[in-house]
Amino acid sequence: MKFEKSMVSIELATAYQELSDECIALHSILDAGHIGTWQWNMQTNAITVNKYWADILGEELKDLEPMSIEKWKRYIHPDDLKLVAKALKNHFSGDLDYYECEYRMLHKDGHWISVSDHGSVITTDADNKPLMICGTLTDISKYVKSEEQLNSNVRDNIDIRKALEDNSIEAITDSRGLITFVNDKFCEISKYSRQELIGQDHRIISSGRHSKEFIRDLWTTITSGNVWKGELNNRAKDGTYYWVDTTIVPFINDDGTIRQYVAIRKDITERKNTEDQISSLAFYDTLTTLPNRRLLMDNFSAALSLTARNNRYGAVLFLDIDKFKTLNDTLGHDTGDILLVEAAKRINACVRKHDTVCRFGGDEFVVLLVDIDENITIALKKAAIIAEKIRATLQSPYMLKGYEYFSSSSIGVCLYKGEEAPIEALLKYADMAMYKSKTSGRNCVSFFDESMKIEVSKRASIERELSHAVIAQEFQLYYQIQVDHNNSPIGAEALIRWVHPTRGLIPPIEFIALAEESSLILNIGDWVLRSACEQLNIWSKSDLTKNLVLAVNVSAVQFNKNDFVEHVTNILSEYGVNPASLKLELTESLLVDDVNVAIRKMEKLRALGVHLSLDDFGTGYSSLSYLKQLPLHQIKIDQSFVHDMHYDASNAIMIQTIIEMAKNFNLNVIAEGVETVEQLSMLKDLGCMEYQGYYFSKPIPLEQFEALLESM
Repeated sequence: MKFEKSMVSIELATAYQELSDECIALHSILDAGHIGTWQWNMQTNAITVNKYWADILGEELKDLEPMSIEKWKRYIHPDDLKLVAKALKNHFSGDLDYYECEYRMLHKDGHWISVSDHGSVITTDADNKPLMICGTLTDISKYVKSEEQLNSNVRDNIDIRKALEDNSIEAITDSRGLITFVNDKFCEISKYSRQELIGQDHRIISSGRHSKEFIRDLWTTITSGNVWKGELNNRAKDGTYYWVDTTIVPFINDDGTIRQYVAIRKDITERKNTEDQISSLAFYDTLTTLPNRRLLMDNFSAALSLTARNNRYGAVLFLDIDKFKTLNDTLGHDTGDILLVEAAKRINACVRKHDTVCRFGGDEFVVLLVDIDENITIALKKAAIIAEKIRATLQSPYMLKGYEYFSSSSIGVCLYKGEEAPIEALLKYADMAMYKSKTSGRNCVSFFDESMKIEVSKRASIERELSHAVIAQEFQLYYQIQVDHNNSPIGAEALIRWVHPTRGLIPPIEFIALAEESSLILNIGDWVLRSACEQLNIWSKSDLTKNLVLAVNVSAVQFNKNDFVEHVTNILSEYGVNPASLKLELTESLLVDDVNVAIRKMEKLRALGVHLSLDDFGTGYSSLSYLKQLPLHQIKIDQSFVHDMHYDASNAIMIQTIIEMAKNFNLNVIAEGVETVEQLSMLKDLGCMEYQGYYFSKPIPLEQFEALLESM
């Protein structure tokens, strides 16, 4: 399963590489914004910086690459090394969610500059150890100089305004907090005129984004006569928000009362936006803007603790979009992205604000429902209602590039309470339930139960062995004869068998569905097509077999590849096969996504001379309406109709209807699953033209098949 530790490590490594690439791209983007950015690879201890980081120190970027930790330390003022080390230690120990530090660095011309350094862990390994840190570096030398002058003026009790730097955002208020002075920079960033600000308090630019506790702490500090330092988010007159690094200094009279407050601010909006971008890379999916796996894990951990405290159940839903790979293969990944974004919106609309919807990867989503109910029966019902609501909304049609597309989802649900099971296990259980929905026909909801563990364990084992079988070519073609109205051989259907080294012969029903859910079906389908054409080439040299037509099953995944027609053409040419001796059996499922694309491909194949047969006819839901448009040679009556035709009059009527309709469209008809002489006789009376089934022969190896031909 995908949750095993080895797979987790692979996914973490992949996520690390993706984040690393995005951070590197972010470096170049932010050069123009005068923001220094850096990336620290914890595995190699190498530091990568952008051009503006180098510009801050007066260095050339090429002279800093590669940069080791030791080389970076040489730029830091010796008296500040312990300060930086302490800030990093606090970050790595988990005491803080972010790293920040102000210290001095050596400029190339020999003087010391003051910098503000901020960073956060972007990704971790399976043991939650940091793999990569990204951060920003800002030159704050002028701000520090202004603050030092301000502090000096406070001590010397001289006119404060003479010390204020032109490039600082400055304001003075009286003891009540009413504004008595602002400089031009304050007006510029706040979008208010000096006349609009004088006499007001700072609530005029309040963003409302800081907590009451935060504001209370600020006022308690300055009214006690102490200097307050921090970062404030303010709101300009036009409604835009901006960030300022702020120092507020109270001026105290001789009697101990406060005369006025002086505030010096530095605009740090760009730096905060950069930090938000880095945080977004770490915690949110860039396509759907939903929380990613890392944030899901954090929220899941908190949810488990919550249910342990309040003794109430939560639920985790694991879902994916049915046949999403087919959509990508046929209409392109950009169209698939449109569907994912719309699906994310629909899922979000079905849950509560405090629940979490996560894009887990590809077309997979995880929904974390918290605090459902203390009663397990009620919790199950509520989780089922939400899951069904999601399933129904994802089933509604999508508009993709101007046309209507129908999709569905398979959903698995697992309840949780407290810390009885780890997060990884709960996700695995929900995934098992989701797979049950897949095998039950898709577009449904299933709940986890213990019996699924055995079933999924078996499936995982087969999946691993199947991957090896593709590499080791552990396959063999069996042939089931097809005959005409006179019971004379006209060809065969090539059917794959897996010759397992220890378990022997494995029929396709046990592995083809698994293969179709992954890319393995492409390798397997290619092997079948090549092996069939190789055999046709051999048969073409014998009078006994040169007129046989060999039928090959083609999955929707194969057919929907953009280059499928070209691929068939190349194989026919490679093996020197007459196209008329190859018959491709197609299923109705390939018509679901885009019948017009399917028709164009079929027309090209027919133009080559390849025969086309529509398999399992009558069991689908689209062929009757599109039959007149499809460039087919043949339709195959599904064996389910043949099996009960003696006992179920409606089946006989269905077969008769199919045959008459086929004749009207000038199509050949073959019936599969013929097992008795009674069935054969009845099919002949109804006008069927060709036959296949155990009555003539079961699927057999090549040598036995050729011996059968000799005997007929």
